[in-house]
Amino acid sequence: CRNFTTQQGTPSKPMSVVVDDIKPQAARLRWNPPTHVNGVVQKYEVYLVPGHIHKPVSGTTSWTTVSGTTRSTSLHPLLQEEQYSVWMVAVNEKERSQPELRSLPSDVSVFTTTAYQKPRNMAVSSTTAVSVKVAWQKPSSFPKDVTVSGYVLEVYNKDKNPSKRIRKLTITGTETTVENLSPYSSYLLRVAVQVGNAVGQTTSVSFKTRQAAPSAPTKLAVDSQTIGSRTATVTWKPPTHLNGVLKNYRLFVRAVVSDNGVVPSGSQLDLTDSNLTVSSSVTTAMLSSLSPTGKYSVWVVAINIVVRTELISPVAGPVHFTTHPEESTPPRAVKISNITAVSVTVSWNKPAKVLGVVSQYRLIFRWNGGQRIKLWKNHQTRLEMTVGKLLPYTNYSVQVSAGAEKKSNGFLWSDSSQVINFKTMQSSPSKPQHLNASRVWSRSAELQWEVPEYPN
Repeated sequence: CRNFTTQQGTPSKPMSVVVDDIKPQAARLRWNPPTHVNGVVQKYEVYLVPGHIHKPVSGTTSWTTVSGTTRSTSLHPLLQEEQYSVWMVAVNEKERSQPELRSLPSDVSVFTTTAYQKPRNMAVSSTTAVSVKVAWQKPSSFPKDVTVSGYVLEVYNKDKNPSKRIRKLTITGTETTVENLSPYSSYLLRVAVQVGNAVGQTTSVSFKTRQAAPSAPTKLAVDSQTIGSRTATVTWKPPTHLNGVLKNYRLFVRAVVSDNGVVPSGSQLDLTDSNLTVSSSVTTAMLSSLSPTGKYSVWVVAINIVVRTELISPVAGPVHFTTHPEESTPPRAVKISNITAVSVTVSWNKPAKVLGVVSQYRLIFRWNGGQRIKLWKNHQTRLEMTVGKLLPYTNYSVQVSAGAEKKSNGFLWSDSSQVINFKTMQSSPSKPQHLNASRVWSRSAELQWEVPEYPN
């Protein structure tokens, strides 16, 4: 009797390949040996690819190799919330001259990694115009064998572009103060746990910063067309940064009494001692009770009000001007009527005092905040004029002044009348712009267009 041993053969495929203990960046792979080992399993080749596949892909490079005596291995590092497909091949020991004895691939096992849970109880406090304190708590359920590297905090300005992140901060603790924010703006904060380079699910909180003082009004000017002997009209533009709800404007007028023309600087003004306060909805004001041939300087500030506290902007100005010599008083009882989308009728009474003979009247129109000016002259002495070619659905203001001929001084304009405000009627909008079919199917299409250039 003689004993002998046959050579090893190719093993059958590994059995019962399963994935369990799935975490955000790792999972455990378990399996059973081939049903027919046909020798001694030297190693197992593990194949791991992202995505969902139904059967092994030939030519794939093995992801890792483990000993033939093991029955499980850890799959890491993985990406969180990512789907993976995994399969195995058993390889038997071989003689030096033999080719590798590799089994057929096992069945594919598909799994999806989880995500690190979001932090809890996120809240803001100590909100100012430019900063906020934010705090949160660690996720309620977190892998014990995982160390938190820190937290990622993202800042979004909801008023400007809610989907565009404006700042990204890495925080080691569970609270921080976010600074350099814009006053009276809506923000969204998102925070997520960070483990290495992986970032977990986010939790968020919204808030609004408090009001602050507005920036200074801009383009302060005295309209030369309206300077008379006792009145002048001041115009300006709103602050570039409102920083809250604008309540009103405050104007300061000071006479230049020194020969060298020195006037107080803006920093020396008593901001509670103003000459005129006007609504935030207008950016023009008439200065009255001035003296003929007087030299004046004017400043303006913008004011936000929170409860009873005034938030006052920096001072804009000064602007200097000189009133004209004694002239006719302005036209009286200015009224508007017959308002349409493109025209209005203005009527008035004669000035109470006229130096010379009135030969014409001048109508001064402003629109959209009082900066844009257009003049109409009535070369007749009638006390009414219909003005056309106005813009539909637009805010206007109008003043009237009288032009008198004087034998000694030639032609002079009177002071302008008080400002009268009105709004033209609505009209049909212009046509929609840039109409096009962005997507076309066999029986339907998706149309896109832009709003009319003139909504009217």
